[in-house]
Amino acid sequence: MLHSQCCSHYHGQVTGGGGVLPDLGRSAEGIHDIFQKIVREGLQSGNDMPNFGKRLSKKDVTDIKQYIFSMAQEQIARQGK
Repeated sequence: MLHSQCCSHYHGQVTGGGGVLPDLGRSAEGIHDIFQKIVREGLQSGNDMPNFGKRLSKKDVTDIKQYIFSMAQEQIARQGK
């Protein structure tokens, strides 16, 4: 799983925290729109976010984003019950 390989060590598990950087499942709405730029173009490189443009394809990043936000939605739904 790409999230486990590239993200969870730093960001923790989705909505579970545990990483040294923000929990991606709790990202602000605006992050959804610029996710590719953050991951593949280094938009947050000044905040210690590496540029994965040479390691991950656009599809890889889209898959990671969909996984993160679907897991976050599942967590929100479980908490609401």
